[in-house]
Amino acid sequence: WKSVSLFTLASSLIFITNALLAVSFFTQGTGFNDQFFEHLNVGSIQIAFAEYRTEIALLITAFLISTGVSNRLAAGTPRQTARLPKLAALTLSTLVIGYPLLNLATGDRSATADDPILKATTSSASTSTHLALPMLPNTKNIILVYAEQLEQLYFDLGAFPENPLPNLSELYAQSLRYRNVVQVAGTSWTTAGIIASQCGFGVRGGIHFGNNSRLASINQPYPDAECLGDLLKKNGYQTAYFGGASLAFGGKGRFLSAHGFDRVYGWEELQRKLENPEQRSAWGLHDDDLFSIVLQEIRELEESRSPYFLSLLTLTTHHPKGVLAPACASVSGEQDPMLAALQCTDLLLSQFLKDLQTQTSPDNTVIAVLSDHL
Repeated sequence: WKSVSLFTLASSLIFITNALLAVSFFTQGTGFNDQFFEHLNVGSIQIAFAEYRTEIALLITAFLISTGVSNRLAAGTPRQTARLPKLAALTLSTLVIGYPLLNLATGDRSATADDPILKATTSSASTSTHLALPMLPNTKNIILVYAEQLEQLYFDLGAFPENPLPNLSELYAQSLRYRNVVQVAGTSWTTAGIIASQCGFGVRGGIHFGNNSRLASINQPYPDAECLGDLLKKNGYQTAYFGGASLAFGGKGRFLSAHGFDRVYGWEELQRKLENPEQRSAWGLHDDDLFSIVLQEIRELEESRSPYFLSLLTLTTHHPKGVLAPACASVSGEQDPMLAALQCTDLLLSQFLKDLQTQTSPDNTVIAVLSDHL
C-alpha cells in the first residue's frame, strides 16, 4: 500500500502539472510564466467553469480514470503487485524530470524578493517607482480606451486572408499611431498593463501563486507612486473608470481608487443600469452595454465645466475564444470564435469611437485606444 500511495500521488501530480501546462498553452500560447500564476486563483477558476464547462468535465473525467489505475493495480495479482515498488519509483522519477516541471523551472518568470506590493503591506512607505510629474499648463478631456488584447498584429493585412478589422482600420489610418511598442516583464496581463501604462512601471510577479488576488487584498497598492489618475485629479479633472468585469478581479478596483479615480465602476456597480442583467457573459457586461452606459456618462460630463478623464476596458476580444456580445450574432456562424470576436469588436468599438467623436470637441478632447497587453 505504500507503493500504491506513492504511485497514486506521483501519477496524480504528473496529470495535474501536464493539465496546467496544457491550460497555459491553450489560454496564452506559451508555457508557465508570471501571468499564468497571477491568474491561478479562485476568481479565474470560477470564470473558467462558466466559460469552459466541457473542457473541464473532460479533464476531471481523465483525472478520475488515471487515478483509478492505482486501485486496479492494488487489487491485482501477486505478480502484478510485486512490481509496484519499481513502478512507483519510475513514476516519481518521471514527475521530477518531466517537461512541466522543467518548464516551470526555466520558463519566463520575473521572480523577485523585492516586490513593492509586498513591502506596501508591511510598511507605510513603498519602494515603488516615483515619477516626478509636472502640473499641466493646458487641460483637455481625455478618454482612454483599453481594448482587451487588441494588439496591432490584427492590422497586419498580410497575416489574415481578409481584414478582420475593416472599420477600425479606417480610424487607425486617420489617427496618430504609435508602433514598435514592446511588452516588458510585469506588464502582460490586464491589471499589470493598466498599472504600467498609467504609472510607468511593471508589476513584479514574484514566485507566489495567486498574485492576481494578492494585489486585490491591499488597500493602497503602490502608495508612493504618482500615476496618471493622480496627476489629472491634482489638476482638477473629474475621473472615472468603467469596466464590464468585476473590480475585484486582479485588484483593478483597489488600484484605480487609490490612484486618482473618484468613481470606479465594474460589473457589480453597472448591472443595475441594465434592462436585462441576466444577459451577461462569464466576465460581466457585454461591450455594447458598456459603450451605451459610457456614452451617457460622456454626455453628462460634457455639460460640466471641469475637464474629465474617463477610462474604460472592453471584453469582447479576450482570448482564447473571445466574448461575443448578443449584438454580434451576425458575425458568429461556424468560423473561428476568435475571428468572430475580432469582427464583433470591429463593429462595436468603431461605432463607439465614432459616437464619441460626435459628442466631443476634437479641439478639446483626446481619445486614446490601446491594448491592455498583447
